[in-house]
Amino acid sequence: MLVSNNIRFFQVVAPALRMLHSAAPTPLACPPGCPRRARRRRCAAVTACGASLEERVGALVSWCVERGAEGSGLAVSDVGPRGRGVVATRDIAPGEVLLSLPLSLGLADDWAPSQRGVPWHARLALRVLREQHLGVASEFAPYLALLPDAIASPLVDDTMWLRLRAYAPLLAECDTLRSEIADAHAALGEQLAGVSVSQFAAAVALVHSRAYGFSGNGQAYLRVLLPLCDMLNHGGDEGQDSEEAPCWPPVRDAGNCRWDVDEGMMYVSATEALSAGDEALFSYREQSSDHFLLYYGFCPPANPHDDVVLFADLPALLRWHADLCPSLWAGDAVALRAAARAAVQAVEADVAAGGERALLASEPRIKALGGGRVDGRLLAALAAIRGGDAVAASRDLAARCREVLTPLEQADVGVTEAYDPVRDYLRHKARILRETLATLNV
Repeated sequence: MLVSNNIRFFQVVAPALRMLHSAAPTPLACPPGCPRRARRRRCAAVTACGASLEERVGALVSWCVERGAEGSGLAVSDVGPRGRGVVATRDIAPGEVLLSLPLSLGLADDWAPSQRGVPWHARLALRVLREQHLGVASEFAPYLALLPDAIASPLVDDTMWLRLRAYAPLLAECDTLRSEIADAHAALGEQLAGVSVSQFAAAVALVHSRAYGFSGNGQAYLRVLLPLCDMLNHGGDEGQDSEEAPCWPPVRDAGNCRWDVDEGMMYVSATEALSAGDEALFSYREQSSDHFLLYYGFCPPANPHDDVVLFADLPALLRWHADLCPSLWAGDAVALRAAARAAVQAVEADVAAGGERALLASEPRIKALGGGRVDGRLLAALAAIRGGDAVAASRDLAARCREVLTPLEQADVGVTEAYDPVRDYLRHKARILRETLATLNV
């Protein structure tokens, strides 16, 4: 934890970050003997000289302002169970630019020939670890001093990982990424200078939780960690908060800011009016809660873009149905498979005609969605297998939903913590399946 007294954090630290005005705050003096004093690296020095949290926050702001950052009307504060966030210190008008920051202030993914074939997150994690190893000698020391010690993620937290056994699709994705991290650790070898696999995985989790990605000016896709900008929390589409109502369609957009990149600068601006004390939020993209939990360590409330994977692909669906109804498949199984495939191809043709060809190519998984919606390929395949009997197809779908729902509900038993992202995640998956079952009404 950054500080044990949350009230003190809000009252003392937030005023130090009424950022950022055209004039830099009063510089923090280095203690005598600091190795960087002669070179005026006072912002980096506070990291190694026992500085308070307030001093470290002030040092980061000073460091950013001295290097071209500008802004006004924001403060860093403890805003809830997820820790730090950014709040407005005054009324803010829509369209107002709140923060501008040179991209040069960020830690970028700098590819080197010795890292050929290593994933971007591993390269950027290596960059972070190297800068951390330099300590106060790092140019980025003021930024590094305020990075969290750990990220709550199933990539590094074995307790979270074990609880994902209730939902196999995310567990499999997590296992794949864990293996990729271990392989990257081995590939980087001596470049990691004795860093353990667990330490490296923690750095990768940190990178995933904070990195921006963008391209422009004819350059390749760039991923970078940016100070100050990476303190804004997610605020996106939200469904109805009550489980008695469907979570689709969205009923509100919690985001009130956006970020843009132009000519080597990052700009954060308000998309709607903010009052003093409002948290500044922008969307990390509207996507499944799988992505949020795995890469950011939280689950958005009532996420209308969440989904539940029922089958990995069409062959998995066919194998499952053969086990469900062996007598049906005892006859001409080849004909049943052909009918199912033809029905799915017809749905895919319609979707592709609507401009979603790329989505189909990248997503073979068959899902249930919020509001009782299901993948059209699933219904088409089941109806084809059942010879057009829609009621029988609905019963089959309900059977699959109950299979996936049971471990989700069992995993939630006995969890009492006020804030538990895995519990929230599993509950939301279960909510989607219950909505689907209610829609089927069989």
